Amino acid sequence: MGRTICGTGTIARAYTSMTIIRVPIVRWVDDHNPGWVECALTDVAGLTWSLVDKLPIFSEDVNLDANSNYPQPGELACEIVGEEADSRGRKIIIIDTRSPWGVEAVDGTTRFHVLPEQVEIV
Repeated sequence: MGRTICGTGTIARAYTSMTIIRVPIVRWVDDHNPGWVECALTDVAGLTWSLVDKLPIFSEDVNLDANSNYPQPGELACEIVGEEADSRGRKIIIIDTRSPWGVEAVDGTTRFHVLPEQVEIV
């Protein structure tokens, strides 16, 4: 994600990184502009969480619609808020989906425990 910074007659391009979790877009929910989709996030305990939001929150593919085949690849932006070890000694990453886009599971949950290999910095 880039951002143009202007100042004193020069233009520079600054890049910021974002933390994401890859999630499948499992279904089209609503045609209301720009389109709403459901994604599934599986946590370290094997629980699958349903997240519903606007298509651009999860994908740049503007061609997805109700007639598309699902699942489709998606990304869920999030913030890493902690780490811990589980009872088996595995490293667990705690993410919060409130930042940057205010996404939550259908039950309102925004913090999830995931494995490090689920987390990417892009």
